[in-house]
Amino acid sequence: DVVLVQGGWRNDSTPGLIYDDTWLYHVTEQRWEQVFPPTPRPGATSDHGLVYLPAKRAFLMLLRDVAWTFDPLTLRWRLLGTTSVVDEAGQPASFLFGASTACALDPTTGLVVLYGGSYGNPPTVFTDTTVLYDVDTNTYTVLAPPVRPPARVRGGFARDARSGRFVLFGGVQDQYSQRKDDLWVFDPRARTWTELDASNAPGRRGGYYGMAYDEDSARFLLSCGRAAFELW
Repeated sequence: DVVLVQGGWRNDSTPGLIYDDTWLYHVTEQRWEQVFPPTPRPGATSDHGLVYLPAKRAFLMLLRDVAWTFDPLTLRWRLLGTTSVVDEAGQPASFLFGASTACALDPTTGLVVLYGGSYGNPPTVFTDTTVLYDVDTNTYTVLAPPVRPPARVRGGFARDARSGRFVLFGGVQDQYSQRKDDLWVFDPRARTWTELDASNAPGRRGGYYGMAYDEDSARFLLSCGRAAFELW
């Protein structure tokens, strides 16, 4: 019954500020609480991947080449160590968790689906890579689907609980590039991407907005967005 917020980036000043604090939001009580986990802990970080793993009763953080878990009951971080990387044939491969990579859990398999990301400071390389992460083995499996969305970061990304598929909408590359309004579906069983057409679609947008699946209404909810460098 808690939401975890770890770190983050404040960019309304120069230089920007990277936080290393840890907060819990208690949903039923509608109350924020700052907590102070003992070391080891991730430290100052932003643009990481963060999902909840119900089977582990813990949160998972993916950051560059390491993985962490956080126990909301004991308020402790645990470093899983350097991640291994293989291709679909199980052979060694190359992958580094980039900034603003989309990630969401597939609860039927326990795997985390990753897509996109950026590298560099400021970022100059944007990827179209699809990856599956297995927390039990601390391993990334890099997929190579022949059809996939163009490279991007900060798109809307969420899972449809009925079909078990993941939906990607919009996104962006750097702050000055054109925002996207394409709609894609990823099937984790077939490991394939399919582009969809939809009527009455939202306008182009990328970054600083969220998309989630509402199980009660069987619909996705999309809120806000950034349509251009200075247009929200």
